[in-house]
Amino acid sequence: MLAKQARILIFGAGVIGSMYAIKLIEAGFDVSLFAHSNRFKSLRENGLQYKEKGTVRSIQVNVIDTLENDDIYDFIFVTVRYDRSESALLALKDNQSKNIVTMTRTCLKTHY
Repeated sequence: MLAKQARILIFGAGVIGSMYAIKLIEAGFDVSLFAHSNRFKSLRENGLQYKEKGTVRSIQVNVIDTLENDDIYDFIFVTVRYDRSESALLALKDNQSKNIVTMTRTCLKTHY
């Protein structure tokens, strides 16, 4: 009997979310990427494009721009900037997925 493949949503299609999506897809996971507007359209048309050893590569990814509350994932990884984390979590608050992991980054500004 084969083990069930984990279903993963990366909520945020910036650099960090895209890199995690690439690595998880390459590892054989069922990955979807949540994106908005132009980024959504670009991913639909071109897939995830990245450079590896000087060569531009492309990998297909399931991309969504809406998430229903009953659209269940084994894991949702929230990979947005810190200043967007509240709106991301509000968008996910009624989703029935059990495991939501935040992976936010902070934009630090140094003033001299």
